[in-house]
Amino acid sequence: MSDMVYTVALAGLLHDVGKFAERAGMEISKQYEQDNAGLYQRYNEVQKRHTHKHALYTAAFIERFINLIPALDEWNAGRTGNSLINLAAMHHKPETPLQWIITQADRLSSGMDRQVFDGDETGTAFRDFRKTRLIPLAEEMRPDGKYENSDTLDSYRHRYHLRALSPAQVFPAFKEAAEPVDNAAASKEYAALFAAFLTDLENLSHRNQPPLWLDHFTSLWERFTSAIPAATVGTVIPDVSLYDHSRATAALAISMYRYHLATDTFNETAIKASTAEKFLLITGDFYGIQNFIFSSGGSTNKAAAKLLRGRSFAVSILSELASDRLCRKLLLPPTSVLLDAAGKFTLIAPNLPETIAGLAEVEVELNSWLLRHYYGEVTIGFSSLSAKPADFEKGSFLGLWEKLGKAADLKKYRKFDLAKAGVVAGYLDSFDNTLSICPFCGKRPADLKTKDDQYLGDNEASCLICRDHIHMGAKLIKSKSMAVISAGVTFAGNRLKEQLFGCYQLSFDLDKATSTELAKSGHLLHMISLARAGESPDGSLAARYISGYVPVYSDGDRHDKRFCKEVLGESGDAKTFSHIAIHALNHRSDSDDKFSGVEALGILKADVDNLGKLFACGLPEERLNLSRLATFSRQLNSFFALYLPNLLTTDIRFQNIYTVFAGGDDLFLIGPWNRIIEFADELQAQFARFACGNGGITISAGITVDKPGVPVPTVADQAEQALESSKHGGKNSLTLFGETVTWAEFRDLLTKRDKMNEWQQSGAMGKALLYRLNELIGMAKKEREIRESKRPIDIRDMACLGWRSRLTYTATRNVGKGMDKTSRTAALDEILEELPAWLLRLDGKLTIALWQVLYNQR
Repeated sequence: MSDMVYTVALAGLLHDVGKFAERAGMEISKQYEQDNAGLYQRYNEVQKRHTHKHALYTAAFIERFINLIPALDEWNAGRTGNSLINLAAMHHKPETPLQWIITQADRLSSGMDRQVFDGDETGTAFRDFRKTRLIPLAEEMRPDGKYENSDTLDSYRHRYHLRALSPAQVFPAFKEAAEPVDNAAASKEYAALFAAFLTDLENLSHRNQPPLWLDHFTSLWERFTSAIPAATVGTVIPDVSLYDHSRATAALAISMYRYHLATDTFNETAIKASTAEKFLLITGDFYGIQNFIFSSGGSTNKAAAKLLRGRSFAVSILSELASDRLCRKLLLPPTSVLLDAAGKFTLIAPNLPETIAGLAEVEVELNSWLLRHYYGEVTIGFSSLSAKPADFEKGSFLGLWEKLGKAADLKKYRKFDLAKAGVVAGYLDSFDNTLSICPFCGKRPADLKTKDDQYLGDNEASCLICRDHIHMGAKLIKSKSMAVISAGVTFAGNRLKEQLFGCYQLSFDLDKATSTELAKSGHLLHMISLARAGESPDGSLAARYISGYVPVYSDGDRHDKRFCKEVLGESGDAKTFSHIAIHALNHRSDSDDKFSGVEALGILKADVDNLGKLFACGLPEERLNLSRLATFSRQLNSFFALYLPNLLTTDIRFQNIYTVFAGGDDLFLIGPWNRIIEFADELQAQFARFACGNGGITISAGITVDKPGVPVPTVADQAEQALESSKHGGKNSLTLFGETVTWAEFRDLLTKRDKMNEWQQSGAMGKALLYRLNELIGMAKKEREIRESKRPIDIRDMACLGWRSRLTYTATRNVGKGMDKTSRTAALDEILEELPAWLLRLDGKLTIALWQVLYNQR
């Protein structure tokens, strides 16, 4: 890939860095301003002054910190006026064709909205632009199409704090808390953020290797500019981050550069033309992800924790490497990938014959490898759609995005070329007669290369793929970085037994000397900081929030009397699901050595409701553009991939909950059953906080409870069915113990649970009444079904109507047996007043409260 490709990508990323620098108060001399204002800034004849001062600051920033940026081919670029400084800073006053490409990409990224790229400096007072804070898209999106006052700034109640990306920064705050009181305070916030940005910029690794450095810089840029509004003056709503706008600009610019260069149309007129189909939007989608993660057939409970973590990680890394392989084939930098989460990515490429041919070639290559190793269990599909600049303009982007979505949906029905897929050639011949089938997947042959592997144990053997999944699951717990290396390269340290897609090798323990050597030779393709929950990522490397959270053994577990008869793993190793289930036991109040409750796992699956409708209808057509789409997608992914793992790490209630996957818009967790139920309440509350209380953006979940010995594929399927029940039950709901309730009903049921616990602890309610209540709930539910049924009532069905008398009889005999007469009478009156009302209003739903009480006290 040529230096000019990286120069164009970097110019797209940095074209608005001047906004950051200007708002932070970076000093530029009067002389510099006088010498360069006419070069980079427009001149307003009416106002008799230069406008768009941020362009001047962009030039000053690059000139001042050019030594912190890779030395690209500046000499040749400078001869044509296309130096990095000119490409980035002249986007409001372009002169050369390449400068016009950055300008057009900037405009298309914002939907050709003149309020954004012209900045008429009306509406929001120009003097207050530093005080303006990013508005969360979640507050304004309306899937029902009711966009009330969405075009007025004062109608929005929330803003993001001006801070670097962090778990806390995922959440907006009320406007009064986030917006500084005056310009002095606003400037101080920007200055602090800018200073931290410069410190990490100076420390970025691999400055002499532009491909690696650009990956690191893009991550750094996201960390420090994802809360900076891209536009702050005029009447524009500042809901697009500087990061997402500039990344979209970079992706569009690269495609335009490649297109016009290849079609011999590298001139201003052609570049500004809006009707030629210059772009190819490409979506990559992994199919069969859940079947892959929860693959059955072998003893999948064996090493289940590490195996599941490894499989989940494999989905993330295979998706990223698939987009990487495609970008390398199409000669695109990684900045061309706009969306990448939960096994799906979208990138922008030039619409050229070689692009279409390369796309087909890579799809065949990747699926051939997947078919050989996964036997059709998981595949990848590429769908594409050509687009013209006019499709990105104001009011047109929705139609383009919907067409791409339909193309992706059609692809799901033709995942394979049936002429090439079928019987796996040489399958039986691949078995070693001294070994059997892999004990983990039950599909692939065990391989001698895994015999006595440190991750499998003595006399154990598995297939290469499952060994690698266990290896990755183990390494993710302790490793802080991951290197992606060209296949076939020799280096010291652990590695995969089977190279990914036949061209990528992974290392989780690459030392600095080896890293430097591989980088110089071009064999180090990526060096990634694994941003583990609760820890700050290595600021010198590209960060990926894909490692999730896994509970590990600690010294405290060795002193926990619940484990007195258990053989525990070493400190820092992942806990087994059996030991996670033990954490569901509760200390009894009458003894430190005795415990109550059941050892069981809770399995939670959740995802965002109506996400497709949110993307399609969440904003007025004239406001939906590429940058807004990228901004909301990234913000949503940050909630699941960044915030939730941190919550599990830092909240003592949830530190034994295991992340199977968390990213995109969905979540799958396994933990002690009672902690999972507590977590569900917290999940919905925090998601509502993320969504600014917007009732149109909701989440649904399903929870099942099982013993730890139940096969993982079985519990995964049950959790999926529970989630489906929530979706079919009206969404914005939770299904637990087979009952579907709204989140408000769930919280009400938690108070009922606490009340029953209170009655039992006071001696008012004994176990006999609790178990009888389980029967009465069924009778009350049956009564409601009869009342709502339109069919004739059979006399035999009417026995359920006797639940009231049975309740009175049982309560009278059992309530407060050990109490004095006065206390017993008061308790009986309260119970006979409360329980009938609960049963009438909730019937079967009361199971959610009752079963928690029963399970916790067994």
